[in-house]
Amino acid sequence: MRGDVSKEDHSKLALEIIQGAKDQARAAKNHKPPPPPLSEPNPPINGHGSFIFPPIWIGSEPKPTFREKAMGGRLRFPQVTIFHGTYKGRLIVANDDGFLAIGENDRVKAAGLLNEIMAVRLLDGKDVFSFREQEVGEATIDPVTKQIGSYGVTSLSLRARLMEERWNPPRIPVYEKRDVVTVDQFKAWIERADRVTQDPELAESLRFLLEAYTHLEDSAYMESFVLSWLVVEKHLYTVWKRFLKDEGVSRPRRDKLAKPGGWTVDHVIESLSLSKQIASDEYLKLMSMKSLRNDIMHEGERVSKEQAEQAFESAARILRQRTGTMDSQPGDAVLTS
Repeated sequence: MRGDVSKEDHSKLALEIIQGAKDQARAAKNHKPPPPPLSEPNPPINGHGSFIFPPIWIGSEPKPTFREKAMGGRLRFPQVTIFHGTYKGRLIVANDDGFLAIGENDRVKAAGLLNEIMAVRLLDGKDVFSFREQEVGEATIDPVTKQIGSYGVTSLSLRARLMEERWNPPRIPVYEKRDVVTVDQFKAWIERADRVTQDPELAESLRFLLEAYTHLEDSAYMESFVLSWLVVEKHLYTVWKRFLKDEGVSRPRRDKLAKPGGWTVDHVIESLSLSKQIASDEYLKLMSMKSLRNDIMHEGERVSKEQAEQAFESAARILRQRTGTMDSQPGDAVLTS
């Protein structure tokens, strides 16, 4: 520290002050501020997913490389994200080999949402099986890149074989020939499912139909029949309620006449037939299915493949009519043959 300034050489002191100012200016000019702190990466979205089954290619079928031809299969790693969008407000992502993940953290809800989408494909006449709860594994989705991160499929599922194909391609694939769904077709499929399932009752019926088909293909004919009949019965009550409303029946009477406990499905079928809401041949089919349903519930009657197929076709026809109507305009289709 300096002492008495009056005793210092003023010219020397001035030079030191000037030089110090220059040094500070130079230091300030050369100083680079520290980079701003990196923002925290967006956390992954926790969801669930699995393979569409029977498996499909989305986009186009990849051509095997020379190495893959020599191995007798396709080495599916890394996977290619071919589509991302939203379904009922949730991010949904698909890989080109048909692995589908949705940003829903609840396994049961995720399986239900995925099955709604699958049911719409089923209505288009395509083979597709339901996602059972145990077949839907946890999956994470990067919200920025839309890449599926961690994922898994239970080893008890048929879909687990598709996971094995990714890492250890067999000489005989699970499905040697897969359907190819273009990206535009897949997008339209998701959008249509999102549109027609806004009605919770219709969404539930679509899930029942998909389960009925899965049981049918698994030769579980009784389970398939019961689920198909459930779709038919729910629709009969819907048509009956609409008929009562169109006829100007008061709300209290409509509620009374539409309660299954007091106005059975047998009464509904008879009433719709008498009011010409269903054709005579359809009436006979419905009464036959209703009788079989009663025999199953009360006597444990067995169901044949033909009976299960007939019930499934009736249920599928109803839902094709209803979803087709929703594609064009709101309303309920009348049950016809």
